Amino acid sequence: MKAVEEIRMCDFNPLVSIVIPVYNGVNYVREAIDSALAQNYPNCEILVINDGSTDTTEEIARSYGNKIRYFSKPNGGVATALNLGIQEMSGEYFSWLSHDDLYLPNKIFSQIKLLSTKEQKETIIAGGWQTIDQFGNVLEVHLPTKKFKTEQLSTPLFPLFKGAITGIPLLIHKSHFGRVGTFDERLLCAQDFDLWFRMMRGQSVAFVDEIIASVRLHLEQGSNTMEGIAAERSEVRTYLFNMLSDEEKIAIGGTLKNFCIDEYVSVNVEDKELKKLIKSHAKRYMLPVIGGLQLELLRFCGRMGGRMRAMKTRGGVETIKKIIKMCRQSYK
Repeated sequence: MKAVEEIRMCDFNPLVSIVIPVYNGVNYVREAIDSALAQNYPNCEILVINDGSTDTTEEIARSYGNKIRYFSKPNGGVATALNLGIQEMSGEYFSWLSHDDLYLPNKIFSQIKLLSTKEQKETIIAGGWQTIDQFGNVLEVHLPTKKFKTEQLSTPLFPLFKGAITGIPLLIHKSHFGRVGTFDERLLCAQDFDLWFRMMRGQSVAFVDEIIASVRLHLEQGSNTMEGIAAERSEVRTYLFNMLSDEEKIAIGGTLKNFCIDEYVSVNVEDKELKKLIKSHAKRYMLPVIGGLQLELLRFCGRMGGRMRAMKTRGGVETIKKIIKMCRQSYK
């Protein structure tokens, strides 16, 4: 009740549309809807978009009656379901909740409270999240405000390329869809990164200093079951990388060299310890020179190749060579 009273007193209580796209979500969708209904911010609507489910998702959704707005469509992918939700929403702000994820009760309230202090009410609001397993056990906590400085997080695209942005904790003013468009329906899994890039380029993002959502990791999610996911992510991210100016790359990475190394490793290396190893060694031994980058190849590749073989990782030297090539290309 305290949260509700605070919102009423601040005279800023816009309608927020929580959009839940779902495909065969029988195992988790009820939890997701319940977490949306449990928000301690009073002015929300909940749209459930059934993307052609073949299980009992519709029965579960309809059991909520007029507590939600329910839509059903032929299967077309999550981007099509999200875009239908954006089209049908009545709210001033959009908030995405995947059918297998959860909002903490303070999610919307904390973001609206922060927005109420901003002169620009179109400011995109993000926050921290935790990953959970299929049973709801917490696996890892991600709080960008503890990892990065405020000025870094307010730098356009810095949070996106540094892994401080994921879709579920975002709150987005509807005007941004009119400005840059909606989700690209041709993309199976990279539709979110693509849209956040278009939306956050030239924009500052504000962060609430708390965990506001739970992102579930499980074997049934689309990123684990659909083919071509890794290739699409790499292709989209590389395409967007090439759209950036040198000034943008430097603002994000500090230097062109650092940005190129970080970006290549983010796209092509999955193991966390290996990411750290490559980044630390590449940045230490890469020496910038006029017109390009020079690398102490034998020393660097020898050390990296040996360490990666010790970690049972194949293709160590080839990975390093690709990093070098990518860095050199950025200087042409």
